Amino acid sequence: MAPDEITQQLSRRISLGRCDLRLPGGGLALEPIMLGRYPEETVAWWGEAFPAIEDGDMEVISTAMDFVGIDYYCQSVVADDPEANGAGGAGEEIGAAGPLDDTLARMLTVKVVPHDGAETGIGWPVTPDGLANSLEWLRDRYDNPPIIITEIGSAWSDEPDAEGFVEDPGRIGLVRVDYGTQERTIKASGRWWGEVAAANGLRVEAGK
Repeated sequence: MAPDEITQQLSRRISLGRCDLRLPGGGLALEPIMLGRYPEETVAWWGEAFPAIEDGDMEVISTAMDFVGIDYYCQSVVADDPEANGAGGAGEEIGAAGPLDDTLARMLTVKVVPHDGAETGIGWPVTPDGLANSLEWLRDRYDNPPIIITEIGSAWSDEPDAEGFVEDPGRIGLVRVDYGTQERTIKASGRWWGEVAAANGLRVEAGK
């Protein structure tokens, strides 16, 4: 099938609600690990551009994992866009795992539907239901694997004041920085992560 025919077919399936848009992203990484294969639609979509799979690759890739780590920030609601104008979500220019960006929107021939509701300081939609949707999808598609939520979305504006300083009491990190003196102090969370790294794992006491 020619690439343009694949795109047209995917576009039609998206418009009918029959194409899972998670497969080109998270599914492309998880499918070979969890099921020992790449998503058929994604392979067909990329065509000759998809990397060759060598003998023994899938056996190595599908080695059992201890858990699936989830970083969740927000969800994107999309609609069919046959013209492929690439209307992505707000905030993708910062290069983080936010809304569906313009490039992927064009590739999938979809457009992001503007969010009508609360937004973060950088314009990302606040969509807690999307986390439940993602967890349910992982449970149903991959036979309920162990999951650890490694990051959860919160974002705020770091606009400097008239003197060029950023007042950001919600700043998150393992090291506390005094912006006046540039002195850095390792937080309790930083020391805890140091212990985890030194032990090459998380020590859990019996009964806890």
